[in-house]
This record gives sequence, structure tokens and C-alpha cells, in this order.
Amino acid sequence: MRGSAAGVAYWYPTQARTTALEAELNSLERLSGEQARRLAKYLPLISHMVGRAFSTEGFPQHQIGQWTWVASVFRILAAADDTEAVVAGAALNFLGKRVEAGKIDATAIEDLNWALDSTVRRLRGRYDSVRHMGR
Repeated sequence: MRGSAAGVAYWYPTQARTTALEAELNSLERLSGEQARRLAKYLPLISHMVGRAFSTEGFPQHQIGQWTWVASVFRILAAADDTEAVVAGAALNFLGKRVEAGKIDATAIEDLNWALDSTVRRLRGRYDSVRHMGR
């Protein structure tokens, strides 16, 4: 679903755009690996960035709970030295880049929708399979 000037809800970017976004997230995974290894240094910065997102003009307020969840997953997985921490960390870096722009526009909302949804699905898929193995 695409938005309009009248403020209709935005959903996902075009397929061509999602290919570029996926490449961006993949490159951010390398950066987030270093951040996971230095968790004590980066955790306060992540908390500040998520709080700043909430007050950024145009930020989709309904997403804040899920971004907080992603940040919590990053903290937990990084502390456990779990390699999947890079998935959550890449998404947080993605969010940070959009927040740094100072204003979230329609394209950024579509990008955030896609990045958040794909990250949550990827992380939840991992935990669902782990949870079922324990039964």
C-alpha cells in the first residue's frame, strides 16, 4: 500500500527498493557485529537513539514497541555472544540512519515498515523454532 498527500497509511516500498534495503541491512550486519562485541559502549547509544526516534518528526509512533523489542533482543543476544545479534543490530543501525536525518518522510516510513517487519519475522522465526525444539 502506498500513501498519498492526504495522509493515507503507508506500507512497503517497491520491490526494487526492497532489494536495495536488503543490501543495506546486510552491510549493516557487519557493523553491528562489532557493536555486539562492545555492548557496554553501544547500549546507552541504542537506548538514546530509540528514544530520539519517538520524538522525531514523522516517526510512526505505533512502531516504538517493536523497535524497543528489537533493541532488547540485540542486548540479550549480544550479551550471550549469539551470532543472531547482528540481525537486530543491523535493524537498529538502519533505524538510526533514518532518525539522524531529523525528519521521517513517506519513503522513510515505507523503508522502516519493511525493515522492521522483515527483522521481526526473521528473529521470531528463529525463536519459534528454538522454542518448539525444547518441547
